[in-house]
Amino acid sequence: MKKYTPAQLIHLLLSPILTVLMGLVLLFSPDTAAAFMSKLLGWLVLLGALTQGLSARSGSKKSASWAAILTIIGLWLLVRPLSLTKILGRLLGLAFFAWGVGTVRRNFRGKLTPGLVAAGAVAILGTVLFLVPMSATRLVLNIAGIVIIGIGVADGFDRIQGRKLLAEGSDPNIIDVEKL
Repeated sequence: MKKYTPAQLIHLLLSPILTVLMGLVLLFSPDTAAAFMSKLLGWLVLLGALTQGLSARSGSKKSASWAAILTIIGLWLLVRPLSLTKILGRLLGLAFFAWGVGTVRRNFRGKLTPGLVAAGAVAILGTVLFLVPMSATRLVLNIAGIVIIGIGVADGFDRIQGRKLLAEGSDPNIIDVEKL
Protein backbone atom coordinates (compact mmCIF):
# COMPACT_ATOMS: atom_id res chain seq x y z
CA MET A 1 0.00 0.00 0.00
CA LYS A 2 1.21 3.50 -0.71
CA LYS A 3 1.53 6.37 1.68
CA TYR A 4 -1.03 9.12 1.27
CA THR A 5 0.01 12.69 0.62
CA PRO A 6 -1.02 15.44 3.06
CA ALA A 7 -3.65 16.64 0.57
CA GLN A 8 -5.16 13.14 0.46
CA LEU A 9 -5.12 12.96 4.27
CA ILE A 10 -6.93 16.28 4.49
CA HIS A 11 -9.47 15.08 1.92
CA LEU A 12 -10.08 11.85 3.85
CA LEU A 13 -10.35 13.52 7.25
CA LEU A 14 -12.17 16.73 6.27
CA SER A 15 -15.65 15.29 6.75
CA PRO A 16 -14.96 13.84 10.23
CA ILE A 17 -13.28 17.08 11.34
CA LEU A 18 -16.23 19.19 10.15
CA THR A 19 -18.64 16.78 11.87
CA VAL A 20 -16.76 17.13 15.16
CA LEU A 21 -16.72 20.93 14.81
CA MET A 22 -20.48 20.97 14.21
CA GLY A 23 -20.96 18.81 17.31
CA LEU A 24 -18.80 21.20 19.35
CA VAL A 25 -20.94 24.14 18.24
CA LEU A 26 -24.09 22.28 19.30
CA LEU A 27 -22.49 21.30 22.59
CA PHE A 28 -21.06 24.67 23.62
CA SER A 29 -23.39 27.13 21.88
CA PRO A 30 -26.85 25.58 21.41
CA ASP A 31 -28.66 28.93 21.25
CA THR A 32 -26.44 30.12 18.42
CA ALA A 33 -27.01 26.86 16.56
CA ALA A 34 -30.79 27.09 17.07
CA ALA A 35 -30.85 30.72 15.92
CA PHE A 36 -28.75 29.86 12.86
CA MET A 37 -31.08 26.98 11.91
CA SER A 38 -34.12 29.20 12.39
CA LYS A 39 -32.66 32.01 10.29
CA LEU A 40 -31.68 29.54 7.59
CA LEU A 41 -35.21 28.17 7.60
CA GLY A 42 -36.53 31.76 7.45
CA TRP A 43 -34.48 32.48 4.33
CA LEU A 44 -35.65 29.23 2.72
CA VAL A 45 -39.28 30.10 3.49
CA LEU A 46 -38.76 33.56 1.95
CA LEU A 47 -37.32 31.87 -1.13
CA GLY A 48 -40.48 29.75 -1.27
CA ALA A 49 -42.55 32.91 -0.93
CA LEU A 50 -40.66 34.43 -3.84
CA THR A 51 -41.35 31.42 -6.05
CA GLN A 52 -45.02 31.48 -5.06
CA GLY A 53 -45.12 35.20 -5.81
CA LEU A 54 -43.62 34.64 -9.24
CA SER A 55 -46.18 31.95 -10.00
CA ALA A 56 -48.92 34.27 -8.75
CA ARG A 57 -48.07 36.65 -11.58
CA SER A 58 -49.80 34.17 -13.88
CA GLY A 59 -53.08 35.02 -12.14
CA SER A 60 -53.33 32.33 -9.46
CA LYS A 61 -54.96 33.77 -6.32
CA LYS A 62 -53.97 30.65 -4.38
CA SER A 63 -50.29 31.26 -5.12
CA ALA A 64 -50.63 34.92 -4.12
CA SER A 65 -52.12 34.01 -0.74
CA TRP A 66 -49.43 31.36 -0.16
CA ALA A 67 -46.78 33.93 -1.05
CA ALA A 68 -48.19 36.32 1.56
CA ILE A 69 -48.38 33.62 4.25
CA LEU A 70 -44.86 32.39 3.53
CA THR A 71 -43.51 35.94 3.56
CA ILE A 72 -45.00 36.57 7.01
CA ILE A 73 -43.61 33.27 8.35
CA GLY A 74 -40.18 33.87 6.81
CA LEU A 75 -39.91 37.39 8.20
CA TRP A 76 -41.08 36.18 11.62
CA LEU A 77 -38.35 33.51 11.62
CA LEU A 78 -35.72 36.08 10.68
CA VAL A 79 -36.80 38.64 13.28
CA ARG A 80 -37.42 36.19 16.16
CA PRO A 81 -35.19 33.17 15.51
CA LEU A 82 -35.45 31.62 18.99
CA SER A 83 -39.27 31.71 18.93
CA LEU A 84 -39.26 28.66 16.67
CA THR A 85 -37.14 26.80 19.22
CA LYS A 86 -39.59 27.69 21.97
CA ILE A 87 -42.64 26.65 19.94
CA LEU A 88 -41.08 23.36 18.81
CA GLY A 89 -39.99 22.62 22.39
CA ARG A 90 -43.56 23.13 23.63
CA LEU A 91 -45.03 21.00 20.82
CA LEU A 92 -42.53 18.22 21.49
CA GLY A 93 -43.30 18.43 25.21
CA LEU A 94 -47.03 18.20 24.54
CA ALA A 95 -46.51 15.19 22.27
CA PHE A 96 -44.31 13.41 24.84
CA PHE A 97 -46.81 14.14 27.61
CA ALA A 98 -49.74 12.86 25.56
CA TRP A 99 -47.85 9.71 24.54
CA GLY A 100 -46.71 8.96 28.10
CA VAL A 101 -50.12 9.53 29.70
CA GLY A 102 -51.86 7.57 26.94
CA THR A 103 -49.50 4.64 27.38
CA VAL A 104 -50.02 4.64 31.15
CA ARG A 105 -53.83 4.78 30.74
CA ARG A 106 -53.90 1.94 28.20
CA ASN A 107 -51.54 -0.41 30.03
CA PHE A 108 -52.16 0.19 33.74
CA ARG A 109 -53.80 -2.88 35.30
CA GLY A 110 -53.13 -2.26 38.99
CA LYS A 111 -49.53 -3.45 38.81
CA LEU A 112 -46.46 -1.28 38.25
CA THR A 113 -44.28 -2.57 35.41
CA PRO A 114 -41.02 -1.21 33.92
CA GLY A 115 -42.93 -0.15 30.79
CA LEU A 116 -45.30 1.94 32.89
CA VAL A 117 -42.39 3.55 34.72
CA ALA A 118 -40.79 4.44 31.37
CA ALA A 119 -44.09 5.85 30.08
CA GLY A 120 -44.44 7.90 33.26
CA ALA A 121 -40.90 9.20 32.80
CA VAL A 122 -41.74 10.23 29.24
CA ALA A 123 -44.83 12.05 30.51
CA ILE A 124 -42.71 13.89 33.10
CA LEU A 125 -40.13 14.73 30.41
CA GLY A 126 -42.97 16.09 28.26
CA THR A 127 -44.15 18.27 31.12
CA VAL A 128 -40.64 19.65 31.62
CA LEU A 129 -40.28 20.30 27.87
CA PHE A 130 -43.62 22.11 27.85
CA LEU A 131 -42.91 24.25 30.91
CA VAL A 132 -39.29 25.20 30.13
CA PRO A 133 -38.94 24.72 26.38
CA MET A 134 -35.73 26.72 25.88
CA SER A 135 -33.76 24.91 28.58
CA ALA A 136 -35.03 21.56 27.40
CA THR A 137 -34.17 22.42 23.80
CA ARG A 138 -30.66 23.41 24.90
CA LEU A 139 -30.35 20.02 26.61
CA VAL A 140 -31.53 18.22 23.47
CA LEU A 141 -29.05 20.18 21.33
CA ASN A 142 -26.25 19.42 23.82
CA ILE A 143 -27.05 15.71 23.63
CA ALA A 144 -27.18 15.94 19.84
CA GLY A 145 -23.78 17.65 19.91
CA ILE A 146 -22.29 14.82 21.97
CA VAL A 147 -23.73 12.23 19.58
CA ILE A 148 -22.47 14.12 16.52
CA ILE A 149 -18.98 14.42 18.05
CA GLY A 150 -19.02 10.65 18.62
CA ILE A 151 -20.07 10.04 15.03
CA GLY A 152 -17.29 12.31 13.72
CA VAL A 153 -14.62 10.64 15.87
CA ALA A 154 -15.83 7.16 14.87
CA ASP A 155 -15.86 8.18 11.21
CA GLY A 156 -12.31 9.51 11.51
CA PHE A 157 -11.05 6.32 13.14
CA ASP A 158 -12.89 4.24 10.57
CA ARG A 159 -11.25 6.13 7.72
CA ILE A 160 -7.81 5.86 9.32
CA GLN A 161 -8.11 2.16 10.13
CA GLY A 162 -10.04 1.19 7.03
CA ARG A 163 -7.52 2.71 4.66
CA LYS A 164 -4.41 2.40 6.83
CA LEU A 165 -3.46 5.94 5.88
CA LEU A 166 0.22 5.95 6.80
CA ALA A 167 0.97 2.22 6.77
CA GLU A 168 3.18 0.63 4.14
CA GLY A 169 1.09 -2.52 3.99
CA SER A 170 2.88 -5.58 5.24
CA ASP A 171 -0.04 -8.01 5.03
CA PRO A 172 1.09 -11.03 2.92
CA ASN A 173 -2.51 -11.71 1.85
CA ILE A 174 -2.76 -8.41 -0.04
CA ILE A 175 -1.61 -8.54 -3.64
CA ASP A 176 -0.06 -5.27 -4.75
CA VAL A 177 -0.86 -4.69 -8.42
CA GLU A 178 2.05 -2.26 -8.84
CA LYS A 179 4.61 -5.03 -8.04
CA LEU A 180 3.24 -7.53 -10.56
